[in-house]
Amino acid sequence: MTERVLNPVADANLYDRFEAIASILTAYSPHNAIYMVEVVYLDYDQDWKWTTIVRKGYNECQILYPRDWQRIIEADTMEKLFEIVKDLVNDKYELDYGKKD
Repeated sequence: MTERVLNPVADANLYDRFEAIASILTAYSPHNAIYMVEVVYLDYDQDWKWTTIVRKGYNECQILYPRDWQRIIEADTMEKLFEIVKDLVNDKYELDYGKKD
């Protein structure tokens, strides 16, 4: 599935996965950042928008790469979603969780 805008009702099962990840990241943010599911530009020049997770309140930005988006869409178990959260927290850009040793 190509990165796109998800409808919270029609795509509820998929949308809820993004919401779950955002909630977990918010709950454990060491800098009290808030993670939200929003529709933003993936590519402004192509007018291509997508549903993604953004960080608010601390170094605001989009936190997903297209590969992360695809993994969330394909996740079919809670374990896979938790693995994605773990990978996001340990990402080379460290989110707001500090540097990985």
